[in-house]
Amino acid sequence: MKIRHEYERVPDLDIWNIVVAYIKENRQFMSVTGVKYSAMATANSIDYKGGKEGSNRAMKGEFIGKDLFISALNQIRTLECINTNNVKPYINRKQSPFVGLLHSAGIIE
Repeated sequence: MKIRHEYERVPDLDIWNIVVAYIKENRQFMSVTGVKYSAMATANSIDYKGGKEGSNRAMKGEFIGKDLFISALNQIRTLECINTNNVKPYINRKQSPFVGLLHSAGIIE
């Protein structure tokens, strides 16, 4: 996957705002592997729950903060292929649905 052409020059903060708007409207997103997450967004973070039953992510939930999201996006946006493995060095392991957020909001294809 890669950044869709129409988003290539869109500032990282604007991409964050697009993803937040998507979450506020849909209250859910899908990982790239098809795992469904329920989600809530604020100006500074996206909180989500879902995944394997009994897992910490399913029971307590996790979040990705605005600053981490923007930092990771800035570092991966020029990659030829954006996937979970390529993104992991730029985010905390627990925040691997990062790629799913971008895909669900239509930022990457």
